[in-house]
Amino acid sequence: MRMSRYGAHIRSYEGIRTALMENRIQRQRIETSGINSPSDLKHYYRLRDLLVSQKAYLEAMEDYIAHGGKSRGSYLIYDEHGDKPSEKLPECFRSLLEQHGMSGLIQELEYYQDTSRISWRDVRPIPEDDCWFEAVWKRYREGEYFKGNKAGAGYLQKQP
Repeated sequence: MRMSRYGAHIRSYEGIRTALMENRIQRQRIETSGINSPSDLKHYYRLRDLLVSQKAYLEAMEDYIAHGGKSRGSYLIYDEHGDKPSEKLPECFRSLLEQHGMSGLIQELEYYQDTSRISWRDVRPIPEDDCWFEAVWKRYREGEYFKGNKAGAGYLQKQP
């Protein structure tokens, strides 16, 4: 429910911060609550795993917005200075679109012992090599990879 409310297709910085606070409180509660029976362990670990994953995703969203990230194709981030696509829509649709400011960056998150470390790096360029599947498969079928290979001479080579 929390991710649907705060981390889905319509987001806000304040909402994400609220979700992180709720997540922290819930993680603290499950750590201090007792487990009544061994059968409760599976539920405890499932909930703990969900809460840790939720924390990581929410922290990544919070960091993205804090670094100036704006709305993109799959979600809107509320921005009071933004525009609404239609005045008939609620205020939460007011947003600004990403203008390629962060599209050349990749966000990386490391999580260790309840601590996240978030860093940014440049997107690697798309290789100019002609290695898309259909071209590689065609060369394989035609025996291109075995021509000139003495160890596999004649093996899977295209026959005249």
